[in-house]
Parts: sequence; C-alpha cells; structure tokens
Amino acid sequence: MNADIKMKASDKIDDISQTLDYCKVYEVIKAFMNQPTPLLETLAQRIIESVHQLDDRIVDVSLTITKCCPPIIGFSGNVGVSLQKKFDS
Repeated sequence: MNADIKMKASDKIDDISQTLDYCKVYEVIKAFMNQPTPLLETLAQRIIESVHQLDDRIVDVSLTITKCCPPIIGFSGNVGVSLQKKFDS
C-alpha cells in the first residue's frame, strides 16, 4: 500500500508539532487492514476519510492498495485500486 498525503504549507516548519504524525497514519491504516472488507474501493475510501480526520491541514490524500495473488482462477499477478480525494482547504 502507498499513501500520499498533501498538507497546507506553513511559512516555516521548525518544530515536530508542525508536521504530520506518520505513526498515527500507520496505525489508522493498520487498523483498517486488519478488518476484512469485501471491496478494495470501500477500504480505500474508509482509510482516506480516517487519515483526513487526523489533521485539519490535510488537503489531499491518495491511496493505492495492491492485492497480491487475488483469488481469480487462471490469473497470475496483482490487482489493485488507487483513489484520491481532495478536501476543501
């Protein structure tokens, strides 16, 4: 899985409190990935919304989820979904 998060820029970033806590982002993603979800699209939407709620400076979240070895008869490879959502700033 890949996540790309865009935030409003500060004039000067010189303190850890001005950054996004990527540990919290990881915990959100991990929690959702541990819950069975029938559709990758639904999973991506839920993760994007939850990540956005972590910080009001987030203006855009892009997420790509890849499923290795999907249960498709005769298919060899990966399938995945990419979703992006922009939020009003």
